[in-house]
Amino acid sequence: MPLAIDQFFWGERIHKIGVGPKPIPQRTLSAEKLANAIQESLHDADMRERAKTLSARLVTENGVQAAVRVMRDWV
Repeated sequence: MPLAIDQFFWGERIHKIGVGPKPIPQRTLSAEKLANAIQESLHDADMRERAKTLSARLVTENGVQAAVRVMRDWV
């Protein structure tokens, strides 16, 4: 349930790449919708496998080092 700033972007991105359920806008949130999204996250084997694959790729990145490099190049 995105609330502000970049959460809307990341929620849609997570859903688009298939590693999470579709974000639920706060104005339409209900216990049933939240429960369904949780159930989808827990029981969708394909989603879980894609999330594991993404996690393995992300763990090899050094995001802090990359960010520092960009900032140094920018200055």
